[in-house]
Amino acid sequence: HPNQVAEQQRLNELRRTDPGMAQAQIAQAREDVQQEALLKAHRNLRQFEGRARFTTWLSRIAINESLMSLRKRRD
Repeated sequence: HPNQVAEQQRLNELRRTDPGMAQAQIAQAREDVQQEALLKAHRNLRQFEGRARFTTWLSRIAINESLMSLRKRRD
């Protein structure tokens, strides 16, 4: 995807010119994903059925949110 290539090139350039800023952007993206995962878990807490451990359920939400974030950046 052209957008993905452009984003990767921009991040690589930023890493070369300002590694601290690149790290800050990565950290912000990670925090955004974590926050969205926790919000989704909170909104859907009633749907937790207890068939798996709570941490397993929460981890699955976080993984799904991470994948969705990557897809959005790719498109």
